[in-house]
Amino acid sequence: MFERSSIVLSVWLLAISSSVGFAAQVNSWTPPDEVSDYTTIQKNYDGVLPLETRFTDDEGYRVSLGDLFKGRPVVISLNYSDCPMLCDIQLREFVVSASQLEMVPGVDYEVVSISLDPNETTQRAKETKAKYVALSGKSQTAEGWHVLTGDRTSIDAVANALGISYKYIKDSKEYAHPVVFTVCTGDGRISQYLQGVGLPKSTLRLALVDASEGNLGSPTDWFVLSCFVYDPDSNSYSPLASKIMKWAGGFTVFVLLVCLVPFWLRRSPAGKTSDSGEPAPVIS
Repeated sequence: MFERSSIVLSVWLLAISSSVGFAAQVNSWTPPDEVSDYTTIQKNYDGVLPLETRFTDDEGYRVSLGDLFKGRPVVISLNYSDCPMLCDIQLREFVVSASQLEMVPGVDYEVVSISLDPNETTQRAKETKAKYVALSGKSQTAEGWHVLTGDRTSIDAVANALGISYKYIKDSKEYAHPVVFTVCTGDGRISQYLQGVGLPKSTLRLALVDASEGNLGSPTDWFVLSCFVYDPDSNSYSPLASKIMKWAGGFTVFVLLVCLVPFWLRRSPAGKTSDSGEPAPVIS
């Protein structure tokens, strides 16, 4: 029976792994050699963002980064509107994945794109926001999207806190930067980095659930997060053997208790009775 229970648990874990798409798209993009040294990510898990940093939002209002943290997860990316290709691919794929979730920007989480270009105008930022909101097909989510512009000091304050480096290439007038979304908790701490081109919806969902600290997701999501870890090479969550063994061990102990406790109770001397229904005499 115990072997059967272990098999059931293994099959369940396999089914969950398949359903959330852990063998998802592989991150195939890497920066050119000449800029790779300047486009690194030093992951600063649980690091606190400079929420007092000031920017201008896509409506022209002066805001602090903390104004956009409303007790729910925040997805941050560093892009710029005049990026010739990579930023558009990154944000388009985010929109595609996010549009397939039941979680809604502005309700369950916020999306913040900070321009790396200190010369980007508010009008250009507004156009960029409108572009991706329209692509999502959900105009009601516009309140959950924020495209920010600011001076170099403000941009670098956030980039440094995120551990993200970038470089301006004068010859091409472009910014080389890592392709990454940083998922943060509602109080401004770094929860997860989602790297590379290609963002499976299951990966985004689990990252948001994790950053919500119990406010989003289902019991299955939380079980998965207790057994799986994010793998940046595949841009997905993968099983961690040590965590699965803990669950399997706990499950085995539970099965043993369920099966053996009734047996022990039936054999307990205090529970014995005579054929007449009276307590059996004690022979001394």
